[in-house]
Amino acid sequence: MVTLPQGKTLYALIVLLILIVVNVIVSAFLLITVNSASLPTIEIRVDTVTLATDDAAIAYNLSVDNQNTFEIGLQHLALTINSATRELARIPLQVGTIPAHTRKVFSRQLTVHMNGSTTGPLTVTLTSDIDIGLLVIHKTLPLTVTVLANINDLINQIKIPSILIEPSFGTVTNTSIGLNTTITVTNPNTFAFILQNASLTMTTDTGENVGTMTIAGGNIPAADHAVFHSTGTIKYSALNAHRLTLTLHAIAGATVAGATKTIPINTTIAVAIPSLDTFLPHDRPLELQLGVDLHRVKGGIMGNVNLTVKNPSDIPLYAKDLRIDYFSAYPTAMNFLGSGNLTEHELTPHGNYTFTGQIFFSYASILIPTKPPYHPPPRLYASLSANLTLTGVNAIALWVRLGSFVDLRPFKILPTL
Repeated sequence: MVTLPQGKTLYALIVLLILIVVNVIVSAFLLITVNSASLPTIEIRVDTVTLATDDAAIAYNLSVDNQNTFEIGLQHLALTINSATRELARIPLQVGTIPAHTRKVFSRQLTVHMNGSTTGPLTVTLTSDIDIGLLVIHKTLPLTVTVLANINDLINQIKIPSILIEPSFGTVTNTSIGLNTTITVTNPNTFAFILQNASLTMTTDTGENVGTMTIAGGNIPAADHAVFHSTGTIKYSALNAHRLTLTLHAIAGATVAGATKTIPINTTIAVAIPSLDTFLPHDRPLELQLGVDLHRVKGGIMGNVNLTVKNPSDIPLYAKDLRIDYFSAYPTAMNFLGSGNLTEHELTPHGNYTFTGQIFFSYASILIPTKPPYHPPPRLYASLSANLTLTGVNAIALWVRLGSFVDLRPFKILPTL
């Protein structure tokens, strides 16, 4: 057994006591420091960036600010996104330690399969174990931070598809007029739409409904467009108006983040009523033949008038306001003699019709002119004017004019003086 001298034993005891006291003081200081340490300041921001058919792109921004004089560690850090009924996503985060008086920011965008969980807010929860320690003294504290994120605001800001309607008049029958439409629907959203329950209503500027057509809808891809074609008819009475109004009614249905969303679509365009020649064939002319057969009667000349009109179209035309003006025809002048009217009549599709009438001229009106050149004319000139329109339509018309010369040589018509 080794024994220390009495003086050294006392010295060793003093040193040991000092070490014990220092250790107690340091431990107490460390314990007080750790116990008085503040939790890091946590800030979480969650935004819904875009919506797709079944998914939502969600961006989060996590800020951790360590205001202590020593580093802290974040263990088992995870971000959980929950709907009212189920967990949508769980994202483990690797953060590690955060030095004293240091702020770290973590950002990420992720796609979450919503499965229709768009009713009510989403719950975003951050969980972690915070390790606070100095040297050999450590303390672990659980941390839970919850924020709410609502994607309904983004869903309610869905952009309505834009609509372009391009109408054109088509085939004309003896009962109606064809109307062809091309409808272009542009989808500005990040998810597809389905155009459904689409119909087109045609009304005149007087409010008369002159036709309705159903449009076969279909899919409109995300950030793209689709073209739909439809064919229908309108009543003849629409042509009595000055303007035709086309109104599209439809439903744009979409699956957004797994939930069904519908948007009503209503758009209107005005179309000017076309002229009559729009409906006449351009490769088959409207044929008119005017003949005036003159013969002598008591006191003057009687003219038998024959006007033959051939309708080349597929629609019934109507000839009215038929007037024939007669003139004494000179090489340098035309002197009015008189006029006569023909009875109006319908012209059947691809049919011929002959209008007949008579005109009488006294010998005095021909032989004794009241205007220069004051001698009997060598010829008469018959000028026909007529108004062609569609049967039952008054607002649009096609005016036609036709002339014919009739020989008045004395040995044929005039009496021997």
